[in-house]
Amino acid sequence: MAFSCSGEHVSKAEARRLFDSAQLAFVTGRRAVVRVDDGRKHGGYCFAPRIDVLAE
Repeated sequence: MAFSCSGEHVSKAEARRLFDSAQLAFVTGRRAVVRVDDGRKHGGYCFAPRIDVLAE
């Protein structure tokens, strides 16, 4: 999946926030729910317009 960091699908700032949320989930070991839009691709990867890091 991709967050479109080049600004193709969302702003660069929004893409950075999505990426930061994914990193937060990974580093803290929390579960995350990721919405994936397979109708929009970025570099051959499906675009992820939303990620929610779940509370413990």
